[in-house]
Amino acid sequence: MKSYSTYYTIEDEFNDFLDSNNIIDNDKLLVQIFSGVTDKDILQKIVNTISTTLPNATIIGSTTDGEISSGKISTGKTVISLTQFDATRLRSATIENCGDSYETGRKLSL
Repeated sequence: MKSYSTYYTIEDEFNDFLDSNNIIDNDKLLVQIFSGVTDKDILQKIVNTISTTLPNATIIGSTTDGEISSGKISTGKTVISLTQFDATRLRSATIENCGDSYETGRKLSL
């Protein structure tokens, strides 16, 4: 397993980051988006860029009040964390929040 993280600014810089770290699209690549940005249009554009560039990767994300990348803490930015697994099978799921974290976790495990 190898992990990488970068601040997302523009598509070209993200693609340069992928190239410089030899990150290749595949079904064992997990992409996590942590964003202090809450504008849905901006977030959708980031997701669209990543899903176009890495269509076989599993992409998840959340908003945050603080982002951490390479030991630096920031607010109001977007961090992309990429984890390349060797043999792990990835699956993502979405469910409606039940209002009870135990019940929500139980539903996700099904």
